[in-house]
Amino acid sequence: MISTRLFLRNMRPGWACPGHSVFHQQACSTITTTTVSSPRPATATATCIHTSICSSRRSYHELSYRERGEPLQVLEYFASKEDDNLEEDDTNTEDDHLVKVEMLHAPWNPADMNTIQGKYPSPLQHPIPQPSSCRVSSPGQEEDWRVAGSEGWGRIVETKTKKKDNSVDLYSPGTYVTMGQSGLGTFRSSLWLPTRALIPITRGHELFVSSSSSSSNDKAAAIASLFQLGGTAWRMLSDFQDLPDHPCIILQNAGNSGVGRMVSQLAGLVHNYTNQRNVRVISLVRRGTKSEQEFAELKQSLTQQPSATSTGSCTTEVIAEEDLLNDKEALKALQASFGTTPPRLAINAVGGSSASLLLKLLAPGGTMVTYGGMSMQPVTVATPQLIFKDISIRGYWHSRWMAKAFVRQKQQLVNELVNAVLDHQIVLPPVQVFALSQVQEALEFEAQQSTEAVRRKVVFDCQRTQNP
Repeated sequence: MISTRLFLRNMRPGWACPGHSVFHQQACSTITTTTVSSPRPATATATCIHTSICSSRRSYHELSYRERGEPLQVLEYFASKEDDNLEEDDTNTEDDHLVKVEMLHAPWNPADMNTIQGKYPSPLQHPIPQPSSCRVSSPGQEEDWRVAGSEGWGRIVETKTKKKDNSVDLYSPGTYVTMGQSGLGTFRSSLWLPTRALIPITRGHELFVSSSSSSSNDKAAAIASLFQLGGTAWRMLSDFQDLPDHPCIILQNAGNSGVGRMVSQLAGLVHNYTNQRNVRVISLVRRGTKSEQEFAELKQSLTQQPSATSTGSCTTEVIAEEDLLNDKEALKALQASFGTTPPRLAINAVGGSSASLLLKLLAPGGTMVTYGGMSMQPVTVATPQLIFKDISIRGYWHSRWMAKAFVRQKQQLVNELVNAVLDHQIVLPPVQVFALSQVQEALEFEAQQSTEAVRRKVVFDCQRTQNP
C-alpha cells in the first residue's frame, strides 16, 4: 500500500515541490509558503502532501525508481492526488512552448529493462531533461527518483505558450503525439514537455477512433509500440542496402519478435514504391521446446499477417532455425531456392550461431544489419566472408536515428506507419495490457514469454488507476 508522506524542503522561487519542475507541476496536492529574509529571494519553503488516494479524473500515478538494479526489485508504483488550483511555473526552462500530455499507453521494451539496470547508454549529447518524478524526498535525504519508460502515445490536454508562431497549431489540445526522444519517462498518467520533444500524429484522432472501436482495448494499446517497432523495421529495410528489382529476398532471424513481425509486413511496402517487386521474406524462428502444434500455430500467425505492398507482392516463409543448423541438406535446398539472386539484406537480432547462419546465406556484397543480441553471444564473421564475399556488417539503434534525424524525417516516418495501419496494410503485434499498478504481474508475464508459442508485448494502460 502506498502511504501518505508529509515533508518540508528548501526550493527555488516559484517551485511547488521537488516533483513539480516546469514539466510536471500538476502532479501533487501542494500547499506552498514562501519566506524571504533578504532582498535576494534565494529560497522558498514548500509543504507537499503526497497521498495514495486517486480520483477518477485528476489523479496522477507513475512507475519510478531511485536505484539501478533489476526492475522487479527497484521499480515502484506511486500515486497521488492532483490539485486543481495548482499553477505550473516555467522559470527553469528556455522553451517557449510547453504542452501537457495525457499518456494513453506505453510499452515495456528491453531498453527499459537495460536502462533501469544502468546498462543502456544515451544517444544524445544534450537531451531534453526528463520531466520530474512526483515522488518526494524524506526530510534530510536526497533521493533521485526517475520515471521509467521511453515510448508511448498520448494526447495533448493543455498548452502554455510564451510567444505565438505557426508551429504551435500542430500541438493544440486534442492533438495525438508520440515521443520524439527516448528517456522521457512515459510510465505515468501525464507529463509536461516542450513541443520539440514530441511528434504529432497527423491522423491521430482517426487512429484513436479506429482502435477504440475495437472489441477490446488491445488495438489501442498496440499503437504504443508502432513507432519503435515499425520505425526500427522501416529504417533497416530502407537505409542499408539497395535491393534487386526481381526477385527481392530478405533474411531475418527472430521472425516472431515485434520487429520481426513488422519486417515481414513492411518489406513489400518499403521496397515497392518505385518498382514492382516480388518480395520474399525468409523468417528464421527457434523451435525450442515447442510442440509440433505450437510451432504450427506460430507459423500460421506469422504467415497470415497482411503483407503491405503498393505494387507487386510480398510473401513470408517461416523456417525453424534448428532445421538449417542441424541439416546440411535443408540448408542447401534453401540456397538452391534463391536461384541466381541470393538475398542481399539480412536482419539480425540474435547473434551467435544464428547470425553466422544469416551470413552463410547472404549474397556477395550483401549487408547484415544487427539491432539486438538475444543470445548474448557475439557476432562472428569469418575472414573469407569479408575478403571474398565483401559482406558488410552494420548496426542499427533506433534511439540514435531518432536523435540525429531531422524533424521532417521523423514526421514522415510516423505518417507512413500510421497510414499503413489505417489503410489495413499491417496489423500490430499482439499485446498484453496491464495497469501501471500491476507492474509486478506485468514483469512476471514478460519473463514467462520465452516459453510461449506466440509472444505478446507488455503494454501499460497509463490511465487505468487500479486493477480491473
